[in-house]
Amino acid sequence: MRAGILIAVLLMGACSAPPAGKPAPAPAPPVLEPDGVSNQDSTVISGIDLFLWGRAVAEVEQKPVFKLHAGQASAMDGAGYRFEDAEAWSFNKDTGVEEFHLIARQGIFKQNEEAYLDGGVEANTATMQFRMEDITWTVKEDGMTHAWTENPVTLSGDEMHIDAEGLELYPAEERLVLKEIRGTIQLGAMGVQ
Repeated sequence: MRAGILIAVLLMGACSAPPAGKPAPAPAPPVLEPDGVSNQDSTVISGIDLFLWGRAVAEVEQKPVFKLHAGQASAMDGAGYRFEDAEAWSFNKDTGVEEFHLIARQGIFKQNEEAYLDGGVEANTATMQFRMEDITWTVKEDGMTHAWTENPVTLSGDEMHIDAEGLELYPAEERLVLKEIRGTIQLGAMGVQ
């Protein structure tokens, strides 16, 4: 019993203040990521759904224009999340029909502003497959969506294969702008005659 008390007293003495003349070590500051997010003390949320909404119209049920399901996410300072293992969908703002299905390893989601998907993004439509390093999906002031990347993109589908040095996508206008393209499109593919 005495040995146990003696050990407890010695341990308490070892855990007390540092010897005179030596300041106590300061706790390590949190490490900040490039966007200012702390990597410490963040709560990880599993299986979260995040949405981008189009412009609200009075007395009409609002539909999301973009939905992202993240396997894991952690809140950032401000209204946003850093996420991992994501699957996302882009919808037609009028009909609610799915237009794009996307998969990404990671990214950043800013509440009702934009979703930045990164780490080998795959995007698919009914007839085309896109492969790229990253893509940013935003909602403009008029409620329309706009997506872009400045990095290389590979676009493939029936009878076509195109490499480009970036893209801009305007889903509501059904307009896709590819930069510095090279590749092949067979006559008859995508309505080309």
